[in-house]
Amino acid sequence: MATVEKLKQKKGGKVYKSPSWYVRYSCPAGKRRRVAAWADKQSSKQLAANIEKLVACRASGMPPSKGLTEAIERLPKRIKNHLQKTGLLDASRTTESQILDDHLDAWADHLAAKGDSPRHIRQRLSRAKRLLEASGATWWSDISAKRVETALTNFRDVENLSVSTVNAYQSALKQFTRWMYRNDYAKEDPLRHLSRQNPAPHRRC
Repeated sequence: MATVEKLKQKKGGKVYKSPSWYVRYSCPAGKRRRVAAWADKQSSKQLAANIEKLVACRASGMPPSKGLTEAIERLPKRIKNHLQKTGLLDASRTTESQILDDHLDAWADHLAAKGDSPRHIRQRLSRAKRLLEASGATWWSDISAKRVETALTNFRDVENLSVSTVNAYQSALKQFTRWMYRNDYAKEDPLRHLSRQNPAPHRRC
């Protein structure tokens, strides 16, 4: 069971308690670990609960739930690195938990390295970012085909964008998610089954 505690520190011959709480927990193999949390006890206890869930997932071989994944994404980098070193998070899960802007910048660097023109890169990046924003995605786990499809429908029906323009936005974002998956930055491509939109059929008189 994960617990929270304050460490005792000696200074000037006196014993003080650490300003921050620490989470102490056991890995699936039974080894005891410790990681610094926060000065707030409740937040530290929530971290302990989430780490306990991660230990259970690792022991059972089951992936973390969406809620747990989102909680892990919002942790400071130092804690995520600790969880990776102890084997509770794999490298791709740690990469997924970076904010999307970091991944988009890396994707833009990839496009530049393979020789795409600056104009093309700006256009693809701008379209992918706008579609992510419209679908409410900040983290990788926020991306879903349903949310993106809803945003694309709003582009077409509310903003009156042409089908070809809507498909251009979709193409840019799908290129990004496919790059994430193919380069092992993500375990799956959430938009792999998302189809292009078709023009509305013309009615005969």
